Amino acid sequence: MAALLAVVVEVPAVEAELAADALWALGVVAIEEREPPEPTGGADAVELWTSLGPDRDTAATALAALAERWPWRFVEVDADVVNTWRTFARPTRVLDDLVVVPAWFGDPLDAQTRSAIVLRIDPGEAFGMGDHPTTVACLRALRREVRAGAAVLDVGCGSGVLGIAGLHFGAGRVDAIDIAPAAVHATLENAHRNGVADRIRVSTTPLAEVVGAYDVV
Repeated sequence: MAALLAVVVEVPAVEAELAADALWALGVVAIEEREPPEPTGGADAVELWTSLGPDRDTAATALAALAERWPWRFVEVDADVVNTWRTFARPTRVLDDLVVVPAWFGDPLDAQTRSAIVLRIDPGEAFGMGDHPTTVACLRALRREVRAGAAVLDVGCGSGVLGIAGLHFGAGRVDAIDIAPAAVHATLENAHRNGVADRIRVSTTPLAEVVGAYDVV
């Protein structure tokens, strides 16, 4: 597996929470605080390690505002170490006719599952394996509410599991938005993986700028 792209921001310790807030606002899904081996910002500096996805140009554009106050850099990290959690991921049976499966998992199909909708999801560097309780609740609600041909808006799409499920439930189109650049990449990859890429539009469009009418949001 290729190396993953980490973002490292060096900040004074007293500004760590402020810088972390700025990173959360960009859509990162985790932040680790470390002591820098050779601090350039003073003895009290700390490093904030996170990721904005695999695309350097997109990440750099998102981070441009931070550079005015805090220096940052890219670091390639060993994907095998970062992705240790994947070994423990398991399929999630959401409903009798819906199962969310890690994309790298083997054949999960048994006699009961063969007639179900199987969504294969890889969150990449975004949020969402389909097993979080809020995601499960939303999937069950979508199963009830989505009608054939419905227009769906997935706000904060993460890995795209809700929008992709909506299309399998009969939606005609899905617009998926997220503040995290990594979410756009993950959602598009998963849409292709599940055969619905032609009916989903994914972007970092702010919610306030979305125009249109939707049956389900």
